Amino acid sequence: MNGRLAFLAFAFWALWTAGCNLKEESSTPWIPVLEKTDFNYLESAVSRATKAVEEAMNSFQNGTKNESKAMQLARESLLELELYYVPMTKVRQLIYDADRLYYLGENDQMKTDLLEANKILTRITESRIYNLESSVNELILMIDELVLKLNESSPDVHKAFRKVGYRTNMMLVKGELIMSGQDFITERIE
Repeated sequence: MNGRLAFLAFAFWALWTAGCNLKEESSTPWIPVLEKTDFNYLESAVSRATKAVEEAMNSFQNGTKNESKAMQLARESLLELELYYVPMTKVRQLIYDADRLYYLGENDQMKTDLLEANKILTRITESRIYNLESSVNELILMIDELVLKLNESSPDVHKAFRKVGYRTNMMLVKGELIMSGQDFITERIE
């Protein structure tokens, strides 16, 4: 009986001590990990593929109607990648990095990333893809609003980052919907 009582007392003490140790551990704030990202591999792969399809189209003058249409669809898909999806992926990474930089207190780099995101978005609107201007310009305005909140040290900065990040992500996830019925230019943009 004494052995059982001693065992129960020891078990109770061990559980209580473990519980106290868990409770005493301090909760540290989240420190985001920031790794430098680069999309050159993706941009160059898409550029090479687009060039190869264009060369194939130029040398493929006597193909059947179905073959010509297939080549045109391949070219349009590559242009979507080159002129929308890859730049928007870069914008999303810049927005997420800016959010992390904000919490790390690296404000100069954060503002540089937001400025670069707006430059990329401006290039999308200037790439002569019909009817994308309104969607992209709305995101540009949201980023401008975020920068204003940052300059004012607004308490709503976190919400603004979430809103911009969500919008950017949705523009990628719903890219086909945003671009539905869009005609990509027939001349390749350099």
